[in-house]
Amino acid sequence: MNTHTRDNFLATLLLSALMALGSACTEPASADAPAVTAPAAPTAPVAEAAPEAAPAPRVQTAEPTPTPAPTRPTYRADALSVHRLALTREIEDREPVDASDTFAASRERLFAFLELRNRGGAEQELSVTFEGPDGRSTGHVMLSVPANVWRWRTWAWTQGADEPGAWTAQVRTADGTLISEQTFTIE
Repeated sequence: MNTHTRDNFLATLLLSALMALGSACTEPASADAPAVTAPAAPTAPVAEAAPEAAPAPRVQTAEPTPTPAPTRPTYRADALSVHRLALTREIEDREPVDASDTFAASRERLFAFLELRNRGGAEQELSVTFEGPDGRSTGHVMLSVPANVWRWRTWAWTQGADEPGAWTAQVRTADGTLISEQTFTIE
């Protein structure tokens, strides 16, 4: 066996051994990465012949895994996204209790609960207002969302949403851009 053939045989054998060790790993391969398999190692020495190019490895692609339809946040900019806006009369353990879109007219607190994400490196300022019939506006609460948070729960409240009719809770960025709103009725 000449040196070139022996080197090819040893390289193929080594590659096969590494592939066998790799398949014994407990960590599954990424579904996005193609699987590469090596040719089987020869079992008997090959008679001396002209050197051949090593066969190209076979590439197998995995079937694409269906992904569920994404749930879209109400607003999403480069860094800030609103994932939930809920209206309620009570908040317990940082969660809205009995969220609704219809409330009895009263001077009880009405909360606009927000779940946000800020992936940016800067704190974000938001304002929450409650817009009522005939242009009436109440609340005007400023909220801060810290930088680099994946889940931030906060809320604003008003006692001024007591006039019967159609209302809207609005969330705006510091520059006035409307990023989320929720309509509700005061009866």
